Amino acid sequence: MTVGLRLVGVGAMNSPRYHPAGLLVMWPGHHVLLDAGPEAAGLIAHTEVIGPGANHVGLGPEGVGANGEDVGLGADGVGRGTNGEIARLDAKGVGSGADGAASGRDAEGAASGRDAEGASGRDARVGDWLVCDERAELMSRIRLAARALGLTAGVREYRADGVDIVPLPVTHTSHPTYGYLISTPHARAAWAPEFWSFPEWAAETDLMFADAAGWNRPIRFAGGVGGHAGVLQVARDARDHGVRRLIFAHIGRPTIRAIDRLEHPPYGEWGVEGRTYRLTA
Repeated sequence: MTVGLRLVGVGAMNSPRYHPAGLLVMWPGHHVLLDAGPEAAGLIAHTEVIGPGANHVGLGPEGVGANGEDVGLGADGVGRGTNGEIARLDAKGVGSGADGAASGRDAEGAASGRDAEGASGRDARVGDWLVCDERAELMSRIRLAARALGLTAGVREYRADGVDIVPLPVTHTSHPTYGYLISTPHARAAWAPEFWSFPEWAAETDLMFADAAGWNRPIRFAGGVGGHAGVLQVARDARDHGVRRLIFAHIGRPTIRAIDRLEHPPYGEWGVEGRTYRLTA
């Protein structure tokens, strides 16, 4: 069985380039949305549906999917394609390779990126909508969007058919905030889009989606009550904690400026909106 992890968005709130950071977790019979913005339901309306016959897609020695379907890690931990290129934006805002940033929205505003094995054309039925921060600024709109799907957005765990999605605390602000550990019998992924200090529970995960609001320095909240870690520190911490593959999935304005300067993290890769990453359950 394969668990698909599709990035619905990779942006910090009010990003001028990306949708709000969000992840759709998909396995046979289940689709669970983590965070994202109120427009997420429209973005995933025709996403791929993983059925019982989905193939196992593992990671090769450099983090590239066994069928070559995904950008993997080079020897330096930087995401690269099969010819060593780094994804960048083309004229339509779609990742095209060569040496730039994660892809954004296409000309129609839809999430871009490849389907790892192609979309099925069927609608994804979201079974739950989990969030990291129930007091986040977007929560009132997220609750309305969730209610339209017959759901209640909140912090809680989801366990079904060999996949566990469990909230775990992160240091971020003055009130309780969380990330999620996504576990199967054979693999683990961490969804931690916002944190001030690296969450110890994400150590040695196969895949981690991490904060990238700041670039070369953290962003501290007023009053010294937490904030966002910077990309360069997160890259060092993830490597030191044995994270196998690091995806930056909450890209803020300082990091957008670094991307536009064609700078790259010392470890890890930029998340790509619409791309599906995979875990073998």
